[in-house]
Amino acid sequence: MKNIHSQQGVILPLTLIILAILTVMASVVMVRDRNKLAETEQMRDQWQARLEIHNAEQRVMYAMLAGEQQPGAYQLGNTLLLTDGTPVKLSNDVWVSIQDQAGLLSLRFMDRKLLTELFRHYLGPGSDVNTTQAIIDWQTPGGEVPINQTIIPRKALFRSLDELMLLPSITPEIYNGRWNIVDQETQTTEVEALINLPKFGLRDLLTLSGQDHLNYAATPDILLQILYGFTADDIERLDRLKANANWRAVQSSFQSLGMTFGEGSMSPGVDYTIRFQYQGVKARGEYEIYVYSLPVPRISWYFPDQYRYFTPIQP
Repeated sequence: MKNIHSQQGVILPLTLIILAILTVMASVVMVRDRNKLAETEQMRDQWQARLEIHNAEQRVMYAMLAGEQQPGAYQLGNTLLLTDGTPVKLSNDVWVSIQDQAGLLSLRFMDRKLLTELFRHYLGPGSDVNTTQAIIDWQTPGGEVPINQTIIPRKALFRSLDELMLLPSITPEIYNGRWNIVDQETQTTEVEALINLPKFGLRDLLTLSGQDHLNYAATPDILLQILYGFTADDIERLDRLKANANWRAVQSSFQSLGMTFGEGSMSPGVDYTIRFQYQGVKARGEYEIYVYSLPVPRISWYFPDQYRYFTPIQP
């Protein structure tokens, strides 16, 4: 008689276990490949943005070197590039914002009253005066400044604007703002994070260089509103005159609004901050523009222009 050995209840569970393991392994591989694909696409987009932004940079440099320098703009043929930070979209879809630093508040040639007014808008009463004094103390030789409950004998000029965030009252949110040129180019994932931030951060309104007087023609609209109380109608009229390069009428408008004019009140500077944005990718550079200095010195370059902050160091 033939013996038949049978085994039940083992093969099926073992098969299911093997299938489950293979499924998990396949899922891990798919997730990893998906992440690598997303990373590759991000690098591709960033590289494309780099090419387009560098192309835009060269075109802007050509316009500034070959064009006519005006109090608040550069003009080459029919192309007018305002230097008050007004964004313009080039034909290669790159947004460009040119800011003459002579139109910003200088931390080297400080106007205490104007600086306090700016901080009052961003920080509120009380903190405005204290922050202005802290900036003065920071740059005044001798003595010590308490920062974050420590004593740092800095007592020299700021090495970068980022050092402002070492002052307790200046947070990264106030310093950076939304750090983008146009809201419609903002990536969807950033919208919620940016919505509560000021449109312009302090890094967009302050400079380490600048001049001992403001170039009113290159002063951003937001500063004219904060420092001098310009209304929306005042700004609209000035923007219309600037767009037509009617600088005599611009000066007359400033004077009619009570602005005190001196010798250099509409004199352009040589230091410029130029911001670029292409499909959500941002860059920022600082330049010294001299027609006799080629190539144009690039003082600083941020690509991509990321959110700036200090990481606290634990003692």
